[in-house]
Amino acid sequence: MSLDRVKTIGDLASYIYIAKPELISMDTEKLYHVFQVKKKAGSDEKRTIESPYGKLKEALARLADGFQWLYFEHKTDAAYGFVRSYEHDADKRNILSNATAHLGRDFMLKVDFDDFFHQVDLDKLKKLFSDYTLFSFLPETEEFLTKFVTLHGRLPMGSPASPVLTNFATILLDHELLNWCRQHAIVYTRYVDDLTFSAKKPITEAHFAHLSSIFDSHRFRIDPEKTVWYGEKDEKEVTGLIVGDTISIPADYLADIEKNIEKLGHVFAYANRFPDWRIHDWLEKLKQTIHGQIAFVGSIYGKHHPICEKLTDLLHRAVEQVDFEESISWRYIGYELPG
Repeated sequence: MSLDRVKTIGDLASYIYIAKPELISMDTEKLYHVFQVKKKAGSDEKRTIESPYGKLKEALARLADGFQWLYFEHKTDAAYGFVRSYEHDADKRNILSNATAHLGRDFMLKVDFDDFFHQVDLDKLKKLFSDYTLFSFLPETEEFLTKFVTLHGRLPMGSPASPVLTNFATILLDHELLNWCRQHAIVYTRYVDDLTFSAKKPITEAHFAHLSSIFDSHRFRIDPEKTVWYGEKDEKEVTGLIVGDTISIPADYLADIEKNIEKLGHVFAYANRFPDWRIHDWLEKLKQTIHGQIAFVGSIYGKHHPICEKLTDLLHRAVEQVDFEESISWRYIGYELPG
């Protein structure tokens, strides 16, 4: 059974492999770990993560998978974040394709939604789940599912089901923005809560005012402090990538990878001489972080690009080295891992 054919709570229970009595009696509010992480390295700003655990996490992951495949059939032309695709799909949706959509545009406006997941509340989800062009839920199932996927009356940041549900919740918004932007020769894309508008002619305050009225009509708030305007000669950044004549990775991101590799090499060299179980996990986590960063570079430039090969070589040498400086000390332990 596909998710769009689920009607009753019993159907829903079967879909997520939980007995109906157990599903109904599940106290979801008590099945979340709540903690905070820094929004950016070096920043004091923190983001609250509400992570489900146990059977709730398993159930939400199964729901997320079903919602993802269903959204694939209804995805808007604007959506680029958390959009599933087939292996050989020509229309890949990711950070790179999101940035590529804005190549050759001299003017740009970037807008962020404020506390995006929490803006998708009970009212928005009830309206979504009652849309019979998307789902077949009976009213009691709509009511139950709305509460099941939320925490404190809104989508939690940390649930596997939340990202795809924000995509569903913005379908009508995306369509209205796309239609308006096409009329004004503006390209619009959305990567989760990062909205980018670009054009060959200036995007004006009048344009912004109309866009704002569309956000308001769909009950979505933007974060004024994260609204960024780019002129013809400005270096433009879209979802962490530089959009110029081509797509490139910011130099400071590449520099951070090299710093992380150097940090790893220092501590690895010390640990080779003075083995200590206390730093083993730290080293492994930092290695995984660096591998992920290099993989990201490879996804943008290609695995055999000179920059990617250089970083890979630096990492290899860092973990293989046996020499160390006598000045190395435990000051290297306790570095915060990059986000």
